Amino acid sequence: MTMRIDWRYLDERGPYKDDNSKNRGFTLIDADEKDGKVVIADLLESFYEDMKEPVKIVNIRREEEERLS
Repeated sequence: MTMRIDWRYLDERGPYKDDNSKNRGFTLIDADEKDGKVVIADLLESFYEDMKEPVKIVNIRREEEERLS
């Protein structure tokens, strides 16, 4: 299952600094499932391993498979 994580830098800059409604970016992660549910701890570990600067997560959601193709 593919999950989308929307995020912002903790020390935001530029046009994103004063507008909390803007996301800096998003990351797509192939999430592990156990008993049909996403293992959140594994998902977050994978996400934070890739981040070079401190970020805060704005939203996490499942990506629809037809949107990815």
